[in-house]
Amino acid sequence: MQKIDGEQTTNTSLLSQQNDERINLRSISRARASKWDNTVSGQHRKKLALRLERQDAEEEVKAVLDKQYHFEERERRRLAIEKARAAQYCDKDLVKALHSKVLLHQVLHERDLQVEHKRKLKSAEKERDREWAAEISKKMQEDKEANLKVAHEQRVKAYAQRLALAHQIKQREEIEDKEILVNVHL
Repeated sequence: MQKIDGEQTTNTSLLSQQNDERINLRSISRARASKWDNTVSGQHRKKLALRLERQDAEEEVKAVLDKQYHFEERERRRLAIEKARAAQYCDKDLVKALHSKVLLHQVLHERDLQVEHKRKLKSAEKERDREWAAEISKKMQEDKEANLKVAHEQRVKAYAQRLALAHQIKQREEIEDKEILVNVHL
């Protein structure tokens, strides 16, 4: 029986060893197959990984948007509080009086500027009128001088013509006198 028991133990240990080797080979095969993308489980794993990456990216974007929204909301609150404080401050009588005086000062300053502008416009208009009057006076003087020059030239020309005419008359008379003398001598 021992022999049988020894064989059985050998068989059992051999079977156990073969079973262990089979389990080991199966785990190695499964490990290798788990890295394959062209199997159904590989494609499922790949889709699952992509979905998880997409969800992570969406959550990161949502987190950034949430931070930005909270920052903007804080800024809106801060501005609203500042505006309310400014309104409360401006409602005080001293501030109202100050604003009233500042407004009066600005109005008076603007009025002074307008008066100064109007004065400058009148001054410029008077200067323009003076220049225009001087120009017209100069033009009239030039026209008068031109007319006098033309009249003088006409008088000189008329005098020259009278002298020439008188000279011609004198020459003709001399010629006639000579002819008469020549006719008398003949």
